[in-house]
Amino acid sequence: MTIKRISFSGIRNLDDVTLETDSPVVFIQGDNGSGKTSLIEGLYLTGRGSSFRSHDLDHVINYSKDQFVCHALLGDQQRIGVSRHKILKKTQVKINGDSAQSLSELAEMLPLLLVTPLTFDLLNGGPSGRRRFLDWGVFHVEPGYKHVWQRWRKLLIQRNKLLKNGTMARLELASWTDQFVSASKKIDEHRKRFYKELVLKLESNLNEGSQFNNDLSNQIEVKYDRGWSNNSSMEELLERSLELDQRRGFTSVGPHKADLKFSAHGISAKEVLSRGQQKVLITHLLLAQLQLLREKRNLDCTVLIDDLGAELDQENQYQLLNTLLEKGAQVFCTMVDAEQVLNLSLRLNEKYHAKMFHVEHGCVTPLNPGD
Repeated sequence: MTIKRISFSGIRNLDDVTLETDSPVVFIQGDNGSGKTSLIEGLYLTGRGSSFRSHDLDHVINYSKDQFVCHALLGDQQRIGVSRHKILKKTQVKINGDSAQSLSELAEMLPLLLVTPLTFDLLNGGPSGRRRFLDWGVFHVEPGYKHVWQRWRKLLIQRNKLLKNGTMARLELASWTDQFVSASKKIDEHRKRFYKELVLKLESNLNEGSQFNNDLSNQIEVKYDRGWSNNSSMEELLERSLELDQRRGFTSVGPHKADLKFSAHGISAKEVLSRGQQKVLITHLLLAQLQLLREKRNLDCTVLIDDLGAELDQENQYQLLNTLLEKGAQVFCTMVDAEQVLNLSLRLNEKYHAKMFHVEHGCVTPLNPGD
């Protein structure tokens, strides 16, 4: 889904602005601290209703204002908007003028994929980041997953509450455990199905690329760890761990412990692969997700890339952007180096019309090749 126009007011250090963004690729150039990341944050807020920089939306509001407001006009003429009022402590999400029932309605309308320098730590970070990566794909590719996940999450929270209450009757805990097990198995089924498709797409992409990619394909193995042993039933494992779980006050096995494990020749990939190889692998994982989204749901994704130049050299910058555009994505990309932006836009303009904006002290202005 293309974002044709975006309007922001009251976001961090950004001046109020309306940008015409009806282009496959939009470059946002400016020095560090100029407000580039705040602009990406505004786009993220518009499509997710949350920030990737702060859990408290009040922190996003400009210090001199009481609220922020984000509006976007999408390619099919639909309109979405998100606002947060600091004094009223009220967040509003609207779709075509009507209040949305949940943030997931936004996510369904405008699939957003965020790429920051931290994204390239997917292999080195903890399993929670890899679960979020997996669940983002399942959520967008399998429509029924949202309701399954929401029910499972409520059951996990309730079971943990019962575990913390030492006086709670074991019979009541058993009832909630049965429901938790049933929901957990459904989560596992959805994740496993998506994982298998993702790995097939990843292998295909790597084998179609350069010799560097082919060498990487021959090394890499991706395994899905569902969060409990394949050699025992979940019911049995929960019964075995019940005493320990009651002492700790939380459930020790289940989908909330799932992980994607990457290895090369039987050794953890983060210990074997160079930083460059890790970047290539993660880039192809992201591309595989976008391909599945397009093939399974006929949906195109908006990709937000913050500080492209921080992690990739110029040729890989071009290859990533070109491939994303070939997959039907609209890309918003921040960069510091104005010359690199110009070179990339000139190369991409052979197929795609790029738009460029300059950010300085929170002021966003159109940038033309001759400027």
